[in-house]
Amino acid sequence: MHTRAVEERARRVLGGVLRVNFSDGRDKDEVEIRAEEKPIVRLFVRIERDRVQLSLDTSSTPLHRRGYRMYPHKAPLREDLAFALLKAAGLRPIGEQGAVLLLDPCCGSGTIAIEGAAILAGLPPGRLRPPPLLGTNLCDVRMWDDIREISQAKSNTTKFVIANDIEDCGARSNAQLAGVADLIRFEKGPFRKLDVKTNGNIIIDEPLWVVTNPPFVGKRLAGNRAKKTSGNIYRELARLINARQAQFALIGNNLRMLRQSGLPMKVAFSTQHGGLSVVAVTSKDLT
Repeated sequence: MHTRAVEERARRVLGGVLRVNFSDGRDKDEVEIRAEEKPIVRLFVRIERDRVQLSLDTSSTPLHRRGYRMYPHKAPLREDLAFALLKAAGLRPIGEQGAVLLLDPCCGSGTIAIEGAAILAGLPPGRLRPPPLLGTNLCDVRMWDDIREISQAKSNTTKFVIANDIEDCGARSNAQLAGVADLIRFEKGPFRKLDVKTNGNIIIDEPLWVVTNPPFVGKRLAGNRAKKTSGNIYRELARLINARQAQFALIGNNLRMLRQSGLPMKVAFSTQHGGLSVVAVTSKDLT
């Protein structure tokens, strides 16, 4: 059975059960759907051999879209990928692991810093999204709001995140939309000149975690200059990490270039991002 046939049968059966005309307007004999009859929740029908799977789309947008990144920099890291990188680094709420200092020296639009601040503060990643299955009897808006308010009330408000970039890429604006701008210290300039040991007149003794998404080879930079610049960045990152004996997590599209940093590392995971195969690496002694 081909896809079109499955679609036609699913529309006919579900329309009969729900007493709604699910026509998409392509069949001349069917009446077009009135605005009030349009389905609110998308239904997916998958058939594999003799098994049929029905799935409801709980949200109208992909789950990796947190709802705060209105100012994306070029080649930004997906929110869920930034979250996965931080989790691979072992980052947990401050209440569980104690105080740490998180640094993203190449923060771009601030995705890693924002996701890291939320993790350290104990904020749920989907707090800015609308309730699931909105518009159906399965949705409980009041419960969703209560859960969100409780999680925010329990959150930690200590500023233990530094977001640095050589230019202003909208990180602060995105952090404000995410509600975590007060948890992040924003810096601008080459990260090798960044002072991570002090915050004003306060000496910072917390363990340092460096989690970042350096420029990809051939994607965010071009040609031979990309390889040279990326190599320099990785070596500079290694110097920063070694100087503070920091834990780290890096993501890139060239494992060989990542290893040229000389840092003892292990592969945490690999995936696809922006049409490229990427790999995340973490400190080798990270448990």
